[in-house]
Amino acid sequence: MRGVAMLLEIPLQPIPNQQIGCILNNQQISVNVYLQDESLFCDVFLNSTLILAGMRATHGSYVNQYPSNLNGYLFWWDDDGLDPQYSTLGTVGHLYYSDYDTLALIYDKWVIDNKDTLLAEFV
Repeated sequence: MRGVAMLLEIPLQPIPNQQIGCILNNQQISVNVYLQDESLFCDVFLNSTLILAGMRATHGSYVNQYPSNLNGYLFWWDDDGLDPQYSTLGTVGHLYYSDYDTLALIYDKWVIDNKDTLLAEFV
């Protein structure tokens, strides 16, 4: 298991269309979040260059599902387990950045740390 991973929340507002810029792991990132046909989508810019376009906001999924120049991982999370809605951004719906594979983080935290509980489910 790796040392401490960086996990940061991208501060979004509960509005349907927004753009936020930030520096993540020494990278200048800009994220456009927008509502289209009842679903949230986002575009990601790295140093003003579009690297990911039209990525749907789906609970527990990476924004950068495909190879890109982004060093790290952006992923959506909804505390209710639903796809994020604009009205709950920043409270229940979240966009996170990690310099470590978040699936590995989830595995480390919830599978390894809760191994006995999980095994009891299958007995």
